Amino acid sequence: MNALEPFEEMRDTYGPLVWQSRYSGIEVPDHLWHYAIAGAGKLYSENQSENLSEMPEFFLQFDKWTEDFAAFVLEKGKVTPGKHRAFGVKRGNPFLKEIPLALRDIGLRLGHPPANSSPEKQQKLGINKDVTLFPKGSESKRYYKRVNKPETENK
Repeated sequence: MNALEPFEEMRDTYGPLVWQSRYSGIEVPDHLWHYAIAGAGKLYSENQSENLSEMPEFFLQFDKWTEDFAAFVLEKGKVTPGKHRAFGVKRGNPFLKEIPLALRDIGLRLGHPPANSSPEKQQKLGINKDVTLFPKGSESKRYYKRVNKPETENK
């Protein structure tokens, strides 16, 4: 491990992803949470997918992990669908649900943001200057053009 690395245990580099998965209800058992190094000490140009065949130790670790993963899935068995199953769900027509969003969008374009919203607060502070019916390109470019008009146009 390099002294400049932010983690004492390199496996922890994936900690945020693992914990976010767990909080989202995705099972990540500790014994399947591994860290393996491929191409350590090699130049970036020598550490590409075509160079993996030169790293048998990495493949041994990866093969072991896939065997452990397959054994875990086999032991766990079929998972029964939960309340919010995605596969096979027939959704209704979203058109009616989109109407409030379209009205909000039109209101924002006309300079009438929803009450107590972030755009309303920005507008009151004078920092929301992007009211336009036809948004195109960057607002910063339009603002720059307004602020930097030639002197003859400012009078």
